[in-house]
Amino acid sequence: SSGINAEYGGATDAARAAADIVLLSPGLHVIIDALVGSRKIFQRMKNYAIYSISTTVRVVLTFSILTFGWNFYFPTIGIVIITILNDGTILTISKDRVKPSPEPDKWNLKEVFTLAAFLGAWLVGTTLALFAVTNNTTFWEDHFNMKHLNQDQLRGLIYLYVSISGQATIFVTRTRRYFWENRPSNLLMFAFVFAQVVATFIGVYGLGGWPNNGRQDFRGCGWAYALAVWIWSILSFLPMDFIKIFVTKFIFKKRVNHVHLPGFLRKSRRHKRKNGQDAGDQEMREPQ
Repeated sequence: SSGINAEYGGATDAARAAADIVLLSPGLHVIIDALVGSRKIFQRMKNYAIYSISTTVRVVLTFSILTFGWNFYFPTIGIVIITILNDGTILTISKDRVKPSPEPDKWNLKEVFTLAAFLGAWLVGTTLALFAVTNNTTFWEDHFNMKHLNQDQLRGLIYLYVSISGQATIFVTRTRRYFWENRPSNLLMFAFVFAQVVATFIGVYGLGGWPNNGRQDFRGCGWAYALAVWIWSILSFLPMDFIKIFVTKFIFKKRVNHVHLPGFLRKSRRHKRKNGQDAGDQEMREPQ
C-alpha cells in the first residue's frame, strides 16, 4: 500500500485534512513538482550541513592551535562578527540553484562528516601556513617590500582570511561537481560580496585596538596585506574542488558527472510541459 495519502484540492475538508499532500492543480505533473521540490530542499540541507561542519572544524582547530602553539589570542568579537556575516550569507542558500537527485535521497552521515573533515582540515592548514609565513618569516618584506605585522595587526589579517575562505567554502559544498559547473543564485552572490566587502574593511582598519587589554587587541593589517590575503584565499580555494571530487570518487566510490561548459556559459534551458511531463521531470533525469 502507498505510504503517502494524496488528495485533490476539490476533495472534502476531512479528506484534505487527512492527506499528506493536497494536489491543487489537475493532472499528475504536480506530483513531479512536489518530488523535485522536496529533493531540492534535501540538497540544500545537505550542502548547508557540509559547509557548517567544515567551517566549525576549521574555527575550533585553527584558533586552538594558534593559541597553544604560538600563544596567539584572537578576540571573541572577531569570531562573533565572522559568525554574523557568515550566517547572514548562508541564509540565502534557501533560494540557491540546486540540481535534484535523480534517485531518492537519504542521509549518509559518514560521507557528510568525512567530506566536511577533509575540507575543514585543508582550511586549517592554509590558515596556519599564512600565519606562519607572516609571523615567522620575512617573506612579505623580502619579496614585496611590505612592513612586518605585529600581533595586533596579525589579528586583522587572520580575521580577513578566515572570513573570506570560510564563506567561499559554500561554493564548493553547494554542488557535487566542480563549482563553476553550477552557477549560484544572484542572491547568494550578492550576500557573499556584501559580507566580504564589510570583512575587508574590518580587516584593513581593525577595531581601533579593541578590547585594548594587551593580549587580544585588534588592529588592521592595511590594504597591501588585504590584497595578499585575497590572493591567498583564491589560490587556497581552487584545490578544494579537487579534494571534494577525491573524497566523492575514491573514498565513497560515487560517480561524478560533469558538464562540458561552465555554468555561466550555458544558456538556461526552457522546460515546457509536454505529454504530461514538466520541467521537474526533465530535471530529475539529469544525473547529479
